[in-house]
Amino acid sequence: MKMSDATPYSTRPEGERAREAQCFRDILSGAVRPELVLETFGGIGDTTAVLEELWPGVSTVATELDPSTAEMYRARHDATGHPVFNHDALAFDWAGAIPDSVSTLGIVLDYNLLTLKRLREEGSFVRRILEAVPVERANWITVTDAAIGKFHLNKASYGATDWEEYIWLLHTELEGLLNARGGNWNLAAVSKHSRAAYLRMDRRD
Repeated sequence: MKMSDATPYSTRPEGERAREAQCFRDILSGAVRPELVLETFGGIGDTTAVLEELWPGVSTVATELDPSTAEMYRARHDATGHPVFNHDALAFDWAGAIPDSVSTLGIVLDYNLLTLKRLREEGSFVRRILEAVPVERANWITVTDAAIGKFHLNKASYGATDWEEYIWLLHTELEGLLNARGGNWNLAAVSKHSRAAYLRMDRRD
């Protein structure tokens, strides 16, 4: 099946979903256990399943724009511990979804649209999503980057000669944007498969 950025997550091949889940296991290994995780794009709940696997009993709050996909998420997960809102992630009240009692927070920005070029563009969708979530309260944030699939065609536009340099430039860009919001952010982990790369950034006060 030929896929694009607009392909609904629920129709993506099982193999790709399995590779993505393993990448999340890789990057979240060693992360601070969160009391709550915010997921901007819940999909059918694959990432929520990995979070539950790593931290049984963890609470999550997710948004999912597609109603049928949100229903698949709800059918899979307990709505008490893992509510999913059929809502635009840009307009959702993320800060309001965090109880005052929460002291450890994770944020999953699993938009498979992010590239270094888009992250550098002020006002881009990926920048607006990053600005919409309360990063100043988070202990860690994950991002999903889509550049790897066509990296050989686009690397010159990124100013990178190889994938390692690209990741360095990407995490440096993220550091600058996150540090401007508070805290001292550093790259903690990276994992990838043929279509996407996954980064975890940790905040150290």
